[in-house]
Amino acid sequence: MDTIVSEIAKTRMMKDVNDALTAYGLSVSNIRFDSSVDFSVILELSVQGLSETKKSKNKAVPEGTAC
Repeated sequence: MDTIVSEIAKTRMMKDVNDALTAYGLSVSNIRFDSSVDFSVILELSVQGLSETKKSKNKAVPEGTAC
């Protein structure tokens, strides 16, 4: 039962977040839940309209720079 409920919540959350981020050219590629310390939701985002070869991963942002 717990798995079914979490899958329903994950699917609904992905849809709602995708709807909100579409205006910025982003979409959710994955959602993970982590309860090792507190309950956390980890969102992996993708940039819409970029080919796989042009996507950059783990690009560092200098400290003090707004994203």
